[in-house]
Amino acid sequence: MFLNPDELVAALQQDFLSMASLEKGEAMSAYMKHKFVFHGVSAKERRQIFMPYLKQIKKMYTIDQKWHAVNELWDQENREFHYCALDILGTLKVAEYRLEDCDRIYSLLTTHAWWDTVDFLSAHVLGTYCKAYPSHSKEVISNFSQDESFWVRRSCLIFQLFYRQDTDVHLLFELIHAVKHDKEFFIQKAIGWSLRQYSKTNPDVVKEFLVSSELKGLALREASKYI
Repeated sequence: MFLNPDELVAALQQDFLSMASLEKGEAMSAYMKHKFVFHGVSAKERRQIFMPYLKQIKKMYTIDQKWHAVNELWDQENREFHYCALDILGTLKVAEYRLEDCDRIYSLLTTHAWWDTVDFLSAHVLGTYCKAYPSHSKEVISNFSQDESFWVRRSCLIFQLFYRQDTDVHLLFELIHAVKHDKEFFIQKAIGWSLRQYSKTNPDVVKEFLVSSELKGLALREASKYI
């Protein structure tokens, strides 16, 4: 049976309520510093519940319907809905992105923002978008890197996380130099994470960068993990 995006949310709400656990929900909220409300549905349970819906979405939804579903899910209070929205976004191919989607991505990065959603959006959504529009991506990243939200700035450091040999190293190093003295934990963590990941592809370049970069503390420890 085909469900439109609004019906999808209503059906999911019933499914989540049937599996809800107050105890688990409180523990999950505590893990996220009480920033979000949870039904108490585990990741495994959530995937089992959402998989049949996701198969239908992939097969029957237009790209506009997919974004509509993402927005409807993102508007819900409980965190499990946000994870389902990420599941939908994770199915999008490079060819499905449109130039104006950078505004949608920015909205997602700055709404209900915490590491669990921002990291996925950065590496899998912003990263794919930038592959779709390489000539536009530098302008987007330049704007994002100067944003007042440290979550948006963090996204610039890790959007290339899975680019491997396609990583724009000059851009990565430029972005790191711009924020290397930022004391925000999540920025320092992202610096180290991006370098650690790229060191799997080109350890010598990362080693050379670390010698001259003046990185310290958390960023340096994370970056040096595999080299």
